[in-house]
Amino acid sequence: MKLNWGFGIFVTILIFISGMFTLVYLSFQEKINLVYEDYYPKEIAYQKQIDRIQNVSELEEGIRIDVASQKITIIFPAVFKDKQNKGNVLIFRPSDFELDQKFVLNLDSNMMQEIEVKDFLKGKYYVKIDWVSLEKEYYFEKEIFIK
Repeated sequence: MKLNWGFGIFVTILIFISGMFTLVYLSFQEKINLVYEDYYPKEIAYQKQIDRIQNVSELEEGIRIDVASQKITIIFPAVFKDKQNKGNVLIFRPSDFELDQKFVLNLDSNMMQEIEVKDFLKGKYYVKIDWVSLEKEYYFEKEIFIK
């Protein structure tokens, strides 16, 4: 049997098309992680976030975050003592939003909150605190590493 140019071109095109379908199939099976599920609406409202960050930078004493072996300790400045502080603490994992943990801001009498991290995976996280005190909004963020 003698092969001609037409058959060779047909086989080449068939292999190319099969390869393209395989690549399309594999790309649809890939997991895509955006930083947030609602990334785009949050990006539009970012000026409000800038104002919250500015409010924190105007404080005389900043927020401290200490990471120990089994817990994260968040220490608020004394300026917020005896005030109604309502908000959330987000322990944010940049590599996978499904591992994020959200907590209600619940400060004790020493203006501290402790969060257990024994079930967290090792790696890089961000502590993001979003709260309201006396109708003024604040936002604080700090990068931490859990070992």
